[in-house]
Amino acid sequence: MSEVQTVSAAIHEVSHSLLHNREMEKELQAQQDENVKHIKPKNRNTEEVEAESISFAVCSYYGIQTAENSLGYIAAWSKGKELSELRASLETINKTSSELISGIDKHFAEIVKERDIDLTAETPVSEQAPDPNKGQLTTSSYGIDEVIQHDYPMPDWAVSIDDRNSYGYTSDELLPLSKERAIELWEQDLTVYLLYEDNTEAMAFDRADIDNHGGLLGIEKTDWLALQEHEGDSKSSPDMSEQLFLERTDNGVPILSE
Repeated sequence: MSEVQTVSAAIHEVSHSLLHNREMEKELQAQQDENVKHIKPKNRNTEEVEAESISFAVCSYYGIQTAENSLGYIAAWSKGKELSELRASLETINKTSSELISGIDKHFAEIVKERDIDLTAETPVSEQAPDPNKGQLTTSSYGIDEVIQHDYPMPDWAVSIDDRNSYGYTSDELLPLSKERAIELWEQDLTVYLLYEDNTEAMAFDRADIDNHGGLLGIEKTDWLALQEHEGDSKSSPDMSEQLFLERTDNGVPILSE
């Protein structure tokens, strides 16, 4: 394999080891000890989507382009899965990717110190890996690396900020949505916008507006962040989106603090 494929495959297998092999070991322990809680095993499709998504996210962070191989692999293993199933894996993908990046950075820093390497002299600023603390947006067809570089997940990992900008809509006030995700959020009583290629938008007043729209859709960043805040504060609530809707002002702007 090429160097890129080798790195991608290595991270993929490490992800399996960190997540799925460990889960198998815990389940074996649970079978032998009735006091140990049983873990519901994940199917092969879920395991492969998680492992390759983590590999793609980590490689993208370091500027290693694996989209040509990774996206087709993820699409193949995610075929037939519901969006809710994919979203359930997103937290695992985000958390594990972040842990791997932190571990790699830590060990790399140790190597640099041991070998007394001057990185500023050898690596141009433009080629250095992005700083995750700066909240930068990067290109990703699945939006996974965007999750890594923010303290909140993107509302739809099927479309990215780059997809939105390439489409012709560049306002950062609205985050991009596919039609399927837009319908899901609409059914949760969140305001959805129709995005147009001339950098304009229009609010969807009914489900038909979304169904008949042929382009990208969007949700206000403030709405999305407010929903994340609600879900983080009280995951036990059966319908946080309804509570968010009830707390909105008449003009559609959430009254919650960001």
